[in-house]
Amino acid sequence: MTPPPVPLLARDRSQQILVLLEAQGSLSNALLAQTLGVSNMTVRRDLLDLEHQGLVRRVHGGVELPSSPDRGFSLRSRQDRVAKQAIGRAAALRVESGETVYLDAGSTAMELALSLKLRPLERVRIVTHAINIAAEFAGLPNFSLIQVGGEIFGQTFAATGPLALETLSKLRFDRLFLATQGFSLEAGLTDSNLLEAEVKQSVIRQAAEVILIADSSKWRRTSFAQVAPLSAVSRLITDAGFPLGDRAALEQMIPNHDGLFEGVRGLGLMLGIKMKTDSRAFVAYLRTRGILTVAAADNVVRVLPPLTIEESHIREFVDGLSAAAGDYQLPDAA
Repeated sequence: MTPPPVPLLARDRSQQILVLLEAQGSLSNALLAQTLGVSNMTVRRDLLDLEHQGLVRRVHGGVELPSSPDRGFSLRSRQDRVAKQAIGRAAALRVESGETVYLDAGSTAMELALSLKLRPLERVRIVTHAINIAAEFAGLPNFSLIQVGGEIFGQTFAATGPLALETLSKLRFDRLFLATQGFSLEAGLTDSNLLEAEVKQSVIRQAAEVILIADSSKWRRTSFAQVAPLSAVSRLITDAGFPLGDRAALEQMIPNHDGLFEGVRGLGLMLGIKMKTDSRAFVAYLRTRGILTVAAADNVVRVLPPLTIEESHIREFVDGLSAAAGDYQLPDAA
């Protein structure tokens, strides 16, 4: 017997709405109400709250992602999360004891920070203008920390403005791990915020090596403010989704790249699982386990794995669902 579904809390509904929007781009209120198992009025309240946070834009009868490319740290941190974690781990391995390292602001840089602080290094000096990243290193015995001050840009927890620029002009860095909202052959590195672009430009000038940490979804994306040409980059750490056909062209733009690409394998945001039976009962079951899902056409269930799951354990995750589901007969992942 299928257990009754447990209603999602408001924060869980909001997270699932954002996940669905990232996959679809836009959704109707009616579809959201059906998917989430709530009333249209509840959906409208959730969307109003998300709109006040700047994460979505309501339209007649539905919702879409806002036109601005800067949708805030909390949303960006959920996008391509596994790929960003893999990039962060690979980038952390490039840091050596005794170095002065600059960490940019952003969700990929945060994944780097989380991996880096676990490494057995000594006398590593961390410099950053991101207050949330600085907090990860505060008080750690093997790391010294310099927090660059300035006016905090709320969407990314980043210090900006004249005070930040003045501080950066007096410092030098062995390595800069640079994040970006978009990079392309034509526009180079770009960002949606002029103040943050100025900070990035200042740090690039002070760094002996510039390592771009960007998942493949940023490729061919262009934002409002230009940061630097691609020739400013020494190395790119990205995921395996970067188009093979574009690598040669990018290498031509970057002289002395010395092995520019360091690709790491990442996974998409959700797993597509083809069901042999009606998917609605299985979706209800998964919700009782606190697993975010959405039923799609043709009995395909989109499952959002736990954010902490390792790529090598995805198969175990799917097999575990199969065993727990019992009569639902979970087949192989599509």
